[in-house]
Amino acid sequence: MQITNEITFNNNYPKLHGQKRARLLAVITGFSGELLQKRFPDLMLYDTLRDDGRYYAINQDETYILLLFEGDNGILFTTFRKDNDENFYKYNGLTGQIFKIKIEK
Repeated sequence: MQITNEITFNNNYPKLHGQKRARLLAVITGFSGELLQKRFPDLMLYDTLRDDGRYYAINQDETYILLLFEGDNGILFTTFRKDNDENFYKYNGLTGQIFKIKIEK
């Protein structure tokens, strides 16, 4: 099976559980960084925990899209991307599609 979609992460986040591919299940827009920090701190901590124990910084003044994936081992994970037209059209149009998970070195 040829997989043409790819999602890149800047770290091998623990939430990925070493999965290599994932199906995009949902695209949810309109999460402000402030809302995440105030109303969903546990989700934000889960989503941004890096493999070195530090956290990716969510900008309180930005708005984010939440992507929900099911990995090839059946493990769900989320990722936040900046809520802009490019990301919305890139991901919203690909719900149900398989993505290769790429980790930047």
